[in-house]
Amino acid sequence: MSHLKSILCAILTIIFFVCSMGAAAGQNKADRKDILTQKEREWLSSHDGLIRIGITEIPPQILRGEKEGDYKGLSIDYIRLMERHLGCKFQLVYYATWNELMQAAKSTKIDIIFAAQKTPSRSEYLLFSKPYIVLPNMIIVRKDMGGTFTLEKLAGLKIVCSEGSAVCEFLRANYGYLDLYPVKDEMSGLIKVSFGEADAMVVEISRASYDIEKAGITNLRVAGNTGFTYNLRFASRKDWPILNRILDKGLSSISMRDRDTIIRKWIAISPETIFASRTFWVSFVAGLSVITLIFIAIIFWNRTLKEQVAQRTMQLQEELLERKRADEERRRLEERLQRAEKMEALGTLAGGVAHDLNNVLGIVVGYSEMLLDDLETSSPERSQAMEILRGGQRAIIVSGFAETERVSKAQALGAGAYVKKPYLLEKLGLAVRKELGHDSGRHFDS
Repeated sequence: MSHLKSILCAILTIIFFVCSMGAAAGQNKADRKDILTQKEREWLSSHDGLIRIGITEIPPQILRGEKEGDYKGLSIDYIRLMERHLGCKFQLVYYATWNELMQAAKSTKIDIIFAAQKTPSRSEYLLFSKPYIVLPNMIIVRKDMGGTFTLEKLAGLKIVCSEGSAVCEFLRANYGYLDLYPVKDEMSGLIKVSFGEADAMVVEISRASYDIEKAGITNLRVAGNTGFTYNLRFASRKDWPILNRILDKGLSSISMRDRDTIIRKWIAISPETIFASRTFWVSFVAGLSVITLIFIAIIFWNRTLKEQVAQRTMQLQEELLERKRADEERRRLEERLQRAEKMEALGTLAGGVAHDLNNVLGIVVGYSEMLLDDLETSSPERSQAMEILRGGQRAIIVSGFAETERVSKAQALGAGAYVKKPYLLEKLGLAVRKELGHDSGRHFDS
């Protein structure tokens, strides 16, 4: 029983808490002061869902989504906040170009322009809220046109700008000497500059950046600032001044925190440093890897080259050594050939001398023998003839003809000492030992 009572008490406590929170919320809503006057609230309520805001694609203010009627961007975020703070709904009407949008505003086909620059001509049929977007207009040229440009330096050049834009009106009013060529939209003008059909374009920088990236244009650059800044505002039809006051109050109700969030989302550069960027680190690691690979490849190539140089050097050294050996061997062969040629010449000379000497000695010996045959044994000239014969025989033996019949006769006459070792042959042996035996170490028997 006590357990059941505890459960009932808990349920009653929860119900009381929920009811208290609901009552407090209702009281807060009731106590929240309406930012509009009663007359403004009644007018807005009677036009809820009927007020038409004209829009066209101008990044980052307006971007078209993938589906029909799906829009996003800086101005869309402001419009949604104003709808929440004002407690109403706006109707978005899309136009293909800015010029068409302006014509619709002139003919009151729309009630509000999402973002417009205040100019004297537009003020004739529009009322402007306080500015909520501030964007500079820049000078865009091709990259092959060097230097910095100002509006004054554009004189004599073909300049394009978007037809119906505030900057185009500003240029006509203040720089009438410029050669201006209005185009239907920013993309058309950028393409003309890229293709050389125009020299420069004056355009709001965020729109130019978006269109350049979207079209993949790579030959354009920012060359200077015009000094003309877009202070973009909501522009409403002039015959509805109450709508202009409502828009101002709606903008004033948006806190600085919400404004800063929108700006950071669509325009502001991220406060992160480059070192906190994932793209930076991916690029850094990739670049470092490439450099490391190149360095390793260079080291490997140097080592390979050194090995090839060392190997080639060794081969050259071996070739030089082999060539040196071949030269020495060739030199030795040439020397041996020269010695052989000398010995051949010496042998030829010796043979010729011996032959000539033998011919002469043959006459001497022959006539001596004939003289001995004619002389009597007791003749005193016989001994002299014998001496002549013996001298001739010894000379024959010296010439090397030891096997002849005359040598045999000479040995019988007492010339045997010369027959065993002839003088001329001894000399020839010494010459041979000197030329051949000295280098080779060979020995000849004497």
